[in-house]
Amino acid sequence: SGEFSALCNHEMVELLPLEDAEDREILARMVRRHVEFTGSEIGWQLLSSGQSMASRFVKIYPADYRRVVETRDQMTGKGLSDSEVVMAAFQVNARDKARADGR
Repeated sequence: SGEFSALCNHEMVELLPLEDAEDREILARMVRRHVEFTGSEIGWQLLSSGQSMASRFVKIYPADYRRVVETRDQMTGKGLSDSEVVMAAFQVNARDKARADGR
């Protein structure tokens, strides 16, 4: 119905359209599993409608997670091990003044 955005805390998350094929495939897989387990009529209608489900959904992307991923991507290739990259990204995010919880 398009009302979700108005009910969402935009300081903590970003709402993104499902534009890439991987996101659309993940959505289709999730809806198929939901229909398998629940027999959901709405889920079945989504799968069989022929319309793109992606236009009816949004990707909820937490701001903290985005900052960790961006920092991880910046640190990759600097000679750190995978676990060191993840820890460094976590530490940078923990000190970030833009964090939603203000710490």
